Amino acid sequence: LGTAGSVLGLGGIWNAAAVPGSRTGWFAAAATAVLLGVVGTGLVALFRRGSWRIPAVRALLMLAAGSLGLIVAGATPAGLTVGQWLVERVPGTGLFRDTQKFAALAVPGYALAAAACAALVSRTTRAGSTRDLRWVASAGLCGAVIAVLPDLAFGVGGNLRPVTYPAGWGQVAAAARAVDGDVAVLPAGMFRRFRYSGSAPVLDPAPRMLPKAVLQTGALPVAGRTVAGESRHAATVESALLHGDSRQRLAALGVGAVLVEHGTPGPSGRAAATLAQLRPLYSDADLTLYAVANPVVRPAPRRELVYLAHGLWAAALLLGATALLPRVRRRASSRMTEAVTNLQNDP
Repeated sequence: LGTAGSVLGLGGIWNAAAVPGSRTGWFAAAATAVLLGVVGTGLVALFRRGSWRIPAVRALLMLAAGSLGLIVAGATPAGLTVGQWLVERVPGTGLFRDTQKFAALAVPGYALAAAACAALVSRTTRAGSTRDLRWVASAGLCGAVIAVLPDLAFGVGGNLRPVTYPAGWGQVAAAARAVDGDVAVLPAGMFRRFRYSGSAPVLDPAPRMLPKAVLQTGALPVAGRTVAGESRHAATVESALLHGDSRQRLAALGVGAVLVEHGTPGPSGRAAATLAQLRPLYSDADLTLYAVANPVVRPAPRRELVYLAHGLWAAALLLGATALLPRVRRRASSRMTEAVTNLQNDP
């Protein structure tokens, strides 16, 4: 379907190994056609009935069109050039790098249009039809949108299931807790393919499993190229390991331990020369943790700005909810009064 077709169908992901089978062939084209047919018919109905004049409806439709338009524009040669310039030169714009996630902003507009299409079908079948027929027609329309995504059933066709990691991870976490300094990992990179994690690449679990700061560059390989990561310090430590630098060099960089994850592909360079100088703390068939003596412990990062940002975000949510309460109360009171009046006037 290409970029535009995938985005209009609310699809698209940078990891091809995570795409369900039903989204890779002609069935995906048929599914997208059904979805766009429902949404397009609903949009026509919204405009014909003047519903687009309602501020909330207009806002949702504009949000959907704007988000999808920006995603498609960002995939053009000019958009890619602008995006690369922003990510490399403007701090924080890396958050906009994986643009497929912004397709979620179009979902409310799509849902509104699909509901309008269902209402149109119900109105069309109302004349001379029974109530049951209208329900069947509307339910069939909604079911068609779901039926073209069979992989949604049973956890993406049974592929979504829990994985049990070896008990060695717990042993490594306990051993790392007693170590000063940060933890470096081998092989280099942040993607892994373990014997117990399935065939698809997974993120390195070390940053989530260990109680210490795990140094990873954040470099992202995509389509034969590598998007540079954010951590220069982690890149320096990784380079030192791959070049087989001395134990003293690692200690000076603040590294207190090195975790080697066995059985997963990835570059290790001449790291064996460095590991030969280190003392093993724990080792099994899957993991080996080495200690680096006398690391220079780096000062903990100041987190006051992070706490302040979270506080402002929480305050904005609370203030917004508080501002909505009077309007919700007035609307509920108005509806209750209308309902009581209707009951009183009902013969």
